[in-house]
Order: sequence, then C-alpha cells, then structure tokens
Amino acid sequence: MHDELIEAYKRYYRIVECACVDLIDYYNKIGAVLWDKYSLIEYLHQERIFEICFDEKKYLFHGGGCTVMLYDNPLIDWDFGYRSWWCGIDPYKMARTLKADQYTDADFYNGEYIQEICEKSCLENIVFVYKNQYYINLLSIGAKELKRPETYDKMIVRYKDRIKEFPKTKSIDKFLRKSTNVYSDIESLGNLYFLSFFLDGTEVGSFVYRDIAFPETAAKIMNDEIIKPHKVDFWNNI
Repeated sequence: MHDELIEAYKRYYRIVECACVDLIDYYNKIGAVLWDKYSLIEYLHQERIFEICFDEKKYLFHGGGCTVMLYDNPLIDWDFGYRSWWCGIDPYKMARTLKADQYTDADFYNGEYIQEICEKSCLENIVFVYKNQYYINLLSIGAKELKRPETYDKMIVRYKDRIKEFPKTKSIDKFLRKSTNVYSDIESLGNLYFLSFFLDGTEVGSFVYRDIAFPETAAKIMNDEIIKPHKVDFWNNI
C-alpha cells in the first residue's frame, strides 16, 4: 500500500515544486535573487507578500504555505516542508490537489484514505511525521553506501552557478563521519549541491548532496554549521 502512497506523493510533490519554481522565476524577473525554498520563504516574509496573480493564477499565501487558485477554483494547496522539501503530506491538501489534477488513482482524492495509509506506513518506518506533515523516509526505501574521501585539505561546494571553497574543518570531518549512507536515487531529486574534495590540488573524491537524502545528523551539520554560516558570501560568489 505504501508503494501507491509514494507514487501519489511524487505526483503531488511535482505539482507543488513546479508552482514554487514558477514563483521563483516570476520574482527573479522583477529583480529578486531567489534559488531555493529557503530564499523564497525568506523573500515572501521580508516583502510581506500575501497574494500575487500571474499566468491567470492567484497565489494566496497563508501561515505555512500557499493555495493556488485558477478562475476562483482551488488548484494546488500545500504547506512548506521540512528542510529542503517543498512540501510534506498534509492528507487533505494533497487530496484536494490530486483531485484538481485528476490523478489516475481516485482513492487519493480522499484525505482520510491518505491519512490512514500514512499512519500505517509510519509503523513500518516508511513515513515519518514532523510538525503535522508526513514525509517519505528516503533512506528506508533505498540506501547505498557513500564513498567518502579518506584524506583531503579542502572542499569545494557547487550549487547552480555558485561556488564556495572551504578549508578542511572539524565540521566537515563530522559531516563525513555521519554520512554513512545516502538515498540510492539521490540524483533524481534535483536541486543538488556538488561536493568535491581535494588534496594538494588533486581531486580525491566527490558526491552530490541534498539534505533530505542524507542521515539527519549529517544533514544538520552540513546545513547548520557549513552552508548557513556562509550564506551571504556563498550566494554573492558567482
């Protein structure tokens, strides 16, 4: 049963992701510099944006997410998700969105049905709950060992057209120790960081990173101790 949930969520997530990318593209065309979920949410809060209309759609922002209307009919409904997830699973918002999308499995038009599957999947560790939303536990549905460099003296992080160089630090060492495995299909997730490790000018290892595909302890170190403290100079470095 959880296989059907995962497929339905993939469709729901893709719908929400496309809506968010459209938002980023719209605001970048009028002078903003946005690149991911975090920068979009920060911009919406800073500019106190509660409603925007374009492409015949009306985006109505609420406390935790957004409802997209088309000709006064709800089309997409979500709450922004944990870490880099655009959204988790709110059973009723997911049901409304999939119904508007005419998703092939009509069972997923029923929020109670989705809620029931999520609760059962939690018991099997396929799904976890964070702040009233359900999320697929990616490492439980497919994990592989991560090949990490044994020695290095610097790490280079690339994201889109940005690049930042970091010398060897205790935080990077901790991140590598905690990164024992990774979601086996991480490349399919998109929105990836590319990490390259060097020793005396020679590349000695590389892999892609996205927080939702790594163990929680590793993601916390990378996000909070490495990327976040260097946010300003990283994103100004093109």
